[in-house]
Amino acid sequence: MGTNYYACNTKNKEHIYHIGKRSAAGHFCWDCGMSSTNIAKDNWSKKEYVYGTDAIHFGEFKEHTLNDEPTDLEYCPLCGKPFELEEINSMFVELGFSKQPNRSNNTTCSFSFAVSPYVLSNVMSNENICVIDEYGRELTKEEFKEVIQNCGVKYYDFVGEDFS
Repeated sequence: MGTNYYACNTKNKEHIYHIGKRSAAGHFCWDCGMSSTNIAKDNWSKKEYVYGTDAIHFGEFKEHTLNDEPTDLEYCPLCGKPFELEEINSMFVELGFSKQPNRSNNTTCSFSFAVSPYVLSNVMSNENICVIDEYGRELTKEEFKEVIQNCGVKYYDFVGEDFS
C-alpha cells in the first residue's frame, strides 16, 4: 500500500521520474521523534533484527524476539505519552478514509525517496515540473511540501532504485 508521487511535465503531464512513496507508518510521538515500533525480524539484510523506525515496515512476527521484547510499544519510550488510536491515522489515509495526519496526531506516515535531496530541490523550484500522485491528482508545490513535512519518518535507502 502507499501513494507514489511523480515529477511530471506541466504541459503534457507525462512522468519524468518517480519522486517517492508515502506509506502508513503507525503510531509516532512528534515531540520525541519516536515510533511505537520496537523490534522486527529483518529478512532483507544481514542483521537478524532491526529497531525503531528501521523496523516500521517489517510487520509483526509471533515468534519470540530478542530478550522477549514486544514488537510494538504502547507508549513513547522517551516521554511516556501513550500511543492511542485516533480518528485520523496513517492507515486510514492510505485507504482514503481520512486526511493525512499532521503533528497534532500521534500517528505518522513515512516517505521513501526515489530521488536525492538535490533532485527534489529541482522539482520544487522548476516551474516546468508539477507533482502528480499515482491516482492522477495534481498537487501544488505547497500541497506536496505539506505531504513531506507531515511524514515523520523519511528514508533515503531507495534513491536511484525503481520501486513502487
